Amino acid sequence: MNLHIDLLAEHEVTRVIALLTAIGAKLGVEESKNPELEELTRDVQPEKVLDTMDQVEQENKDE
Repeated sequence: MNLHIDLLAEHEVTRVIALLTAIGAKLGVEESKNPELEELTRDVQPEKVLDTMDQVEQENKDE
């Protein structure tokens, strides 16, 4: 349950960063050009994270 909440929060924060970066760029804010922001705006897809975790868990059970 906590992981689901964390993943949803991550998704929402990523979206907020993307919106603020766009607003900053439109207003000419220099910090909006920070290269770190590009990485932070990459969306984490909760489904993929959960699928990967399930796959690893299944592989560990099979061993």
